Amino acid sequence: MAGCRGARPRSRGRRLLRLGSWGQAWRHPRARRILLCRAADLHLAADRVRPGGGGLDRRRRLRRDHGRRAARRARRDGCIQGAPGTVTPQLIVFDFDGVLVDSEVLSNQVLASVLTELGYPLTPAESHRRFTGLNVRAVRQAVEGDRGRPLAPEFEAMVREQAHRRIATELTMVAGADTLLRGLDRPRCIASNSSPVWIDLALRATGLDAFFLPQCRFSAAQVAKGKPAPDLFIHAATAMAVDPTACVVIEDSVHGVRGARTAGMRVLGFIGASHIEAGHDAILREAGVEAVFDDLAQLPDLLRRL
Repeated sequence: MAGCRGARPRSRGRRLLRLGSWGQAWRHPRARRILLCRAADLHLAADRVRPGGGGLDRRRRLRRDHGRRAARRARRDGCIQGAPGTVTPQLIVFDFDGVLVDSEVLSNQVLASVLTELGYPLTPAESHRRFTGLNVRAVRQAVEGDRGRPLAPEFEAMVREQAHRRIATELTMVAGADTLLRGLDRPRCIASNSSPVWIDLALRATGLDAFFLPQCRFSAAQVAKGKPAPDLFIHAATAMAVDPTACVVIEDSVHGVRGARTAGMRVLGFIGASHIEAGHDAILREAGVEAVFDDLAQLPDLLRRL
């Protein structure tokens, strides 16, 4: 790690890092190296201060080092980012809504209700077609662009209040999510456009919180731009100290697929949640997924074949 700390990116790379432009910085080779090294330093520091800890345990250390060696080999051999077969997957990045929790129908009902109340009539079906995969901030921008005037400042609070009220009694996990995660033998994390509070509440409400440590939950609130920008995916890979070429993303939305592909990650499309409409598999394939599946029980076999 000492050699990594000594490396200094060129002036453009330093400027991008200082401004927090992670998507652009990741495409700058030397800045990308600094990001990975910083993430590894943070993981080592966290392990040193953990009560009763004595550094990384052997299993985690081997997993981390193996991922770095695989990424170095891919770059050395001139592999194209995101091309099939370049790097053995080291990290599974799950989208959240519509992949692990069956929340898109509920979310679009809430969005349509709030927007209609604020003078922008919308049905849940229209909300689904326009806004699935976007965060509330992006929805506000889209609506204000259509209206030509600002949306009421209480929009986000109204969405949050209605969604959180319904989550405890109406939200369910996607069928088979718990079984999949219980048997998954690879590192995993969540990368979602939803807020950290929503992710935590939904995980607890569906009983999936035990499968994702807090430091493995990433939200668009942590980056400058959510999906379809690549920032969230790059942030997650950096925090987990895994090269994007060694990540496989599970997505149900076109916005998420585009963001993951731009970040250099491989993507599998999931179409098994209740909000999916006929023909969505073709839409995801056109966006760039390598395969489409409608049952989470199929995922382990798909991962073995990558």
